[in-house]
Amino acid sequence: MSGAVNIRQCASLEEAVVVWSALRAHGFESNISNFEHAWMHWFKIPAFGGVFVTVPHAQLNDAQDCLADLEDIARRMLDDEHLNVDHHLTRRDRWRIWALSIFGPYSTFPFLFGNAVWQSLRKSMLK
Repeated sequence: MSGAVNIRQCASLEEAVVVWSALRAHGFESNISNFEHAWMHWFKIPAFGGVFVTVPHAQLNDAQDCLADLEDIARRMLDDEHLNVDHHLTRRDRWRIWALSIFGPYSTFPFLFGNAVWQSLRKSMLK
């Protein structure tokens, strides 16, 4: 029995397509199991548990070795390009999301209030 098994659980459709194409390029019969759902309802991907790349069970070990080799090659290439880079990334712009979440909903109130006043004035003029 050679059923399909999940080899990778990806967070986005783009990541799944990259993994799928890398496996296809190396001769594996890979598939994206929930491609249509992820394509049509991309905002629900976390609810689906991600996008799954599958391979036949008979090719699982070879495909895992291939992906591990490709990841190692990519990691070495990045390290060669960025020799003196500190890999600890800090986010200094998180205050923006707090400001947006606090003041964002209130930015529509003047528009809504102005629209309500305009509608009431327009209705009173038509009478």
